[in-house]
Amino acid sequence: MGIETIGIQGQLFTDKVFDLVQRIHTGDPELPIQIDGGVSSAVVQKLNELDVVSVVAGSSLFGALDPAAARAGLRALIRHPDRSDNEAKDLDE
Repeated sequence: MGIETIGIQGQLFTDKVFDLVQRIHTGDPELPIQIDGGVSSAVVQKLNELDVVSVVAGSSLFGALDPAAARAGLRALIRHPDRSDNEAKDLDE
C-alpha cells in the first residue's frame, strides 16, 4: 500500500514506500510490484524509475474535475516494460 491507513480514500502517498520498493527489488529484481493508494502523476513518475509494474488509482481519478482526462494523463505516464513502444496498454481493447 502506498498510504498509511488502509480503507480511507484520498490519502497522500507515503514516501517511505519508495525505499521499501527499492529494497524489495534489491532482494528479488524479478518480483512484479503493484502499488495501491496515493497514486498521482508525480508518484507514477517515481514508481516508473523503481520498475513498479502496476498502479491502482482511485481518488486521483474520481476526485478529478475531469476523470477521463486524469485517467488519460496517468495512462500516458505509466511505463510498461513488456512493450517496446513504452506506451500504456489499453485495457479496454
